Amino acid sequence: MLKPVGVFVVIIFASCNSSYQPVYEKSSGSIDPSSVNANEKLTVQMAGYKSIRDQEMNSIIGFCDTLLQKGNPEGLLGNFVADAVFNCAVLLNNSFNEKNSIALLNNGGLRTTVNFGEVTRGEIFELMPFENYLTVVELKGNVILTEMMSYISSKKGQPVSRNVKIDLNEPLSFFVANVPVNPDSSYYIITSDYLAAGGDNMLFMTKAVNSYAYNKVKIRDIIIQQFIALKKTNQKINGKLEGRIKLKQ
Repeated sequence: MLKPVGVFVVIIFASCNSSYQPVYEKSSGSIDPSSVNANEKLTVQMAGYKSIRDQEMNSIIGFCDTLLQKGNPEGLLGNFVADAVFNCAVLLNNSFNEKNSIALLNNGGLRTTVNFGEVTRGEIFELMPFENYLTVVELKGNVILTEMMSYISSKKGQPVSRNVKIDLNEPLSFFVANVPVNPDSSYYIITSDYLAAGGDNMLFMTKAVNSYAYNKVKIRDIIIQQFIALKKTNQKINGKLEGRIKLKQ
């Protein structure tokens, strides 16, 4: 179970307003820039950029005590990412909380595993190569209990946050913070802009009562900053399966 880390508050807010900016340095070799043509100058410039970019991608942002991989009905990787996205949304808007919010992502958006040991920034770019942004949609409970549950069942599970317990056996049940979903209440679904628009066949998302877009907060950056926050407090990732979703037997 991945709970918010205090350092994460500062880091994620900073990341919302900043992005990686390339820095160009002069070559340390013997080339005299005044003696080369424009193309050669550009080559020198780009070599400097590549070196800096490689250093950035190879930087260690955290540590894993176990292999994080996706799975059905749940996986350690999906749990970690869903919890990180949930934590970020709760920190950004105090209207979202454990009792009224659900993080829901898709396994298809997680492209690789995160291996045991040191974790680099580049690994997270491989895991999440898409430029997807944090989005929260407000759905009625009856949509969650019918269409969302049907979708999750058809996919044999998808990543959901730690406060969710879904049982697809009869009688069907969907709990948020240990309370059954009320068909007449509204809930916040924390997800990506792609899924909020109905991507990966999540058409129920388009029935949102309201939508909140965080266009400066990339899902990938949330994952990176969660790793960094845990590293700053000397924590390693060592998740376990929690039975968030039980498939129909």
